[in-house]
Formats: sequence, C-alpha cells, structure tokens
Amino acid sequence: MADLEVMNINPAVWSNFLHRFSVARKGDTLESERWNSFLQKFKRLYPEQAASQPVKLQEITAAKFKLFIDPFRDALQKYHESGLGINVWDVAGLGFDEMRNSSVLAWLLDCHGSHGQGSQFLESLLSFLDQEKDLPPLAREKLPKPGITSCAHYWTRVESLPLGDMVSRVDIEIEGPFILFIEVKIYAQETNDQLKRYIEIAKEKAGNRKWGVLFLTRNKSLPNDETLHEHVISISWKQLCSTIRKQAEKSMPKDSFGYQVMRQFCQHISTI
Repeated sequence: MADLEVMNINPAVWSNFLHRFSVARKGDTLESERWNSFLQKFKRLYPEQAASQPVKLQEITAAKFKLFIDPFRDALQKYHESGLGINVWDVAGLGFDEMRNSSVLAWLLDCHGSHGQGSQFLESLLSFLDQEKDLPPLAREKLPKPGITSCAHYWTRVESLPLGDMVSRVDIEIEGPFILFIEVKIYAQETNDQLKRYIEIAKEKAGNRKWGVLFLTRNKSLPNDETLHEHVISISWKQLCSTIRKQAEKSMPKDSFGYQVMRQFCQHISTI
C-alpha cells in the first residue's frame, strides 16, 4: 500500500475499487455494467489519444490484453494478501436478506450499540432527512428533529410488535422521546396495506411525541397507495450508506476496527 500513498490515493478508496472489481470479475451483472461505464468515462479523459489512436475490438489480441491486465492482477493479488479485501459482512452471509440487514442497521442506529458511537449514526440520519428538500411537508412536520437523542436514551427493536398486534410487525422500531418505524425492503415488494397500518400505529403510540415512518428501498420507492405519500418518508439504501460513511469518517479513527467494519458495511450496501 506504500505505492498508493505516494500516488496520493486513499487506501479506503483503493479498497473499494478493488472490491468492486472482484465482484465484477465473478460475473455480477450490475458490477460489470458499472465497470463498463467506468471504462467509457476513463476513455473520455483522453479524447486526443483516442481520436489519434482508435482501437477496434478485433484488434485487441489476447497478448495485448495480457500486457494490460498483468500489472493490475499483481496489484490485486497484493491487495488480497494484505487482508484489505476481507468484508466481514460478506463472510457472515448478510447477502440481500432483509431481516439480517435490518438487524445490522438497528445495531448501527442503537445508542447502546457495541460500536461505541452512541446515537451519532441516528443523528446523522435525522440531519440528512432534516435537510432533504424532497421530504413531504406533512411528514417533515411530524418527524423527530436532529438533537432529540442528545439528552435522552432510546431503544431499538427488530421485528417489533408496537401494540402487541401479531399482524403488524415492524422491521425496525426506535422508541424514546419519539417514535420511528423503518420498513426495510431490498428486492421484496410492499405488502398489502402494511405502510398504512404503520402510520396508524406510529401515530397512536406516539401520542404527543414526534414520529415518522421511513420506507427504505433500493430505489427510493414511493408507497403504492398515493394517499400515503405525504405521510411516509422514502429513502434509498444509497442515501443511507452516505450518512453512515460520512459519520464514520467524521467520528472514527481510520485505522480502527470499528471504522473498517462501517466501511465494509457501506461496501456491502453498495451492492444492494
């Protein structure tokens, strides 16, 4: 990694770069498309050379490609040998399982979590939402504001039954001086009227407290029922990842185990 420091390349950026290359090399369609897009953009950085020395696909021989890829293969090998390619979440089989990812997210947002960051990840999420311009005005008005966790404890539950109703099971419930429900979706679709029920339950349980219902999906999907758009806050995994990464970079030493775990979770999220 010394060469990277000389080149002024952040090792964390390099780690993510090689991680995604590894995923693409294994045949992941999405990552392969991203790599193709990257190469096209890279090519446009050198328009003069591309114009003067156009390369046709049929002119790329196996020998020429080998000359290009061999140095990169050596760097990739050294990267794996260093251990920087390890992602504990991949090894643990987190995958795209909604319940497992919900558990990790609940741990991150828990002020009592073993990550030792208290409520900072939740505060970072609330700050992001507070500044989000596309937030429905009605939902914004009811939503807990940043700073609400600074002087009070709260509790985070997974697969919660807020009112003891066995039908209304919430993926993540956060309760303290406020109520926050998070419905987690990766590839599954919204089920029946679950979001409508969550709104009703959150409002009833909150009483005079602030409350909010977050709909976490891959593409920031809106509820199927248009009448719920003013009451539900849609957020994407990419946006969530951004809040986690920024907070980790701000509050955790880069060489700490905790920071590496957060970085690896963001790497995992980037594949969702």
